[in-house]
Amino acid sequence: MDPKFALPYAGLADYYGFSMANGILAPDENWPKCEEAVNKALALDDTLAEAYNPQAAVKLYYHRDWAAAESAFRSRDPVESELCRDTPSLRHNFG
Repeated sequence: MDPKFALPYAGLADYYGFSMANGILAPDENWPKCEEAVNKALALDDTLAEAYNPQAAVKLYYHRDWAAAESAFRSRDPVESELCRDTPSLRHNFG
């Protein structure tokens, strides 16, 4: 993994979050890894929309900080709307 490229770190954080939510990985061992990956992604590129969902999950499920989770979800929206204006996948997913 390229240590200067943020997207793989966001993907890794997503993997950890998905795996814990579906009982594949143990939460106690893997929330810190998820948090480390999402923090690295955002440190490299704080405009990366893909990093804000796992950041919100860490805040919500690991730290139980609802206000911080809401802030992370809201931070994603302006970034995501810029990245996903009118793409074929957006039209496919949302009609």
